[in-house]
Amino acid sequence: MKKTFAAAAICLLTNACATERQVVKMIPELEQRRLAVEIALAERVTKVEGVAEVALSTAQAAEKTAQTAQKTAEGKFLYETVMTDTILFATGSVILDAAAKQRITELAVGLKGSNRNLFIEIEGHTDAVGSAERNDVVGLRRAESVRTFFSEQGVALNRMSTISRGERSPIASYLTSAGRAANRRVVVTIKK
Repeated sequence: MKKTFAAAAICLLTNACATERQVVKMIPELEQRRLAVEIALAERVTKVEGVAEVALSTAQAAEKTAQTAQKTAEGKFLYETVMTDTILFATGSVILDAAAKQRITELAVGLKGSNRNLFIEIEGHTDAVGSAERNDVVGLRRAESVRTFFSEQGVALNRMSTISRGERSPIASYLTSAGRAANRRVVVTIKK
């Protein structure tokens, strides 16, 4: 029994020693595996960082392009007002009177003499007599008659836009004849 116990103890010691020796032998191999994993991880991190840098530079270029496009669009739609003038009309009329033609001619001469890229915004307005739909049509026809006369004076059509405000933007009361007359107008805004 003592011999069996001693043999078992020797066997355990031997196995324990063999396991320790095996562990000691495996340490360099495990260290190589750990280094290989670290190198692979570092390579992946480097690749991800490279992809992130490319994505960042692409995003920055896209943002710069978008900002340039926004500035271009703003240049087309945002203007500094140079002057505003008003042309009045008779009730329901879209015909320019002599005073209106004279004023438009003066404005056109000034525009043609200027080398700046000026833009003319022409808004047609009406009084509140009649339906809102009819007043929108009359407002637009008034604006178009002013635009046509500007064109006849040599102002390029692509430098002008028209819009009808109808009866929606009064500058005076609709309750008096003077107020209604003031509201029957075309507002010419010259912008740069």
